Amino acid sequence: MANIDCRGKTDEELVALSLNNSDFFGCLVERYEPPLRRYCRRLVGRRDDEDDLLQDILLKCYLNLNDFDQNLKFSSWIYRIAHNRLVDYLRSSRHSEFYGEEAEKFLKNFNSGENSSSLAELREAKEFVEKTLYQLDAKSQEILILRFFEDKSYEEISDILKIPPGTVAARLNRAKNKFKKIANQKT
Repeated sequence: MANIDCRGKTDEELVALSLNNSDFFGCLVERYEPPLRRYCRRLVGRRDDEDDLLQDILLKCYLNLNDFDQNLKFSSWIYRIAHNRLVDYLRSSRHSEFYGEEAEKFLKNFNSGENSSSLAELREAKEFVEKTLYQLDAKSQEILILRFFEDKSYEEISDILKIPPGTVAARLNRAKNKFKKIANQKT
């Protein structure tokens, strides 16, 4: 990027600027590459495919910037593009494994009030979460990942998955119940 200052600019401002100067799209890439990479990794679990998928997502985003609906949040829009690309990938390659590299960090934050948790216990809990998520259908996996790993609001999930907020709540509730049922069978 050639002397572009992205600080303090909203996503929507950067989109508008990117339409006239592609250097500003680099600001959006810098902002969204890390969370999109984690999202890809969590749903796909294969590092060798992660870079290609991420490149496809960012390219599709760039090529479709003119179609960005200003009524949506940019983050929801780009996650929708990622969702569609990952669904296509999972359908075509039959990969449905889940490897949550961030699960250890998530569990550490989740258990932050408990000083008795050792690293070994956290690793064991991470493995337990991953194995439990493996057993869920793809829709349940994705909604749990969006809500609890990507920290998306119900409204953002609604925009990403193109389903009503009430359906988000219902799917999330069903996914949590499925997760609990599987988890309880293991203990």
